[in-house]
Amino acid sequence: MKFGKYIGAEVIEEILYKFNPWWEESYHPNLIDRPKYTKPLLSSLQNRYIEIFTGLHRIGKTSIMKIIIDRLINQKNIPSQHIFFVSLDFYKIEHLSILDLVEEYMKIHKIPFSKKYLFVF
Repeated sequence: MKFGKYIGAEVIEEILYKFNPWWEESYHPNLIDRPKYTKPLLSSLQNRYIEIFTGLHRIGKTSIMKIIIDRLINQKNIPSQHIFFVSLDFYKIEHLSILDLVEEYMKIHKIPFSKKYLFVF
């Protein structure tokens, strides 16, 4: 993949590791569960649906995603490398497409696409 004049692949990899700390260490976020949202979203993951949820700034969308990630790793025993989270508004990667980021993630972990959980914020 060509990142052009912006940043190199090694910097992209470093950024992706920062967004996904569970790739390197155990993950147990200290967040308040919101079962009204987390239970239906966890159930829908079994069906491989694309879920989109929206809301105002700072109301807990990212926290809900991180609770779901925690449940996938610590309750559903999904390997942590199979979970990819990225925030598209991070200034260092704003020039990249979702496809570019997912391809880089796939290069890092070499996991079949069907085995992935993608959380794009």
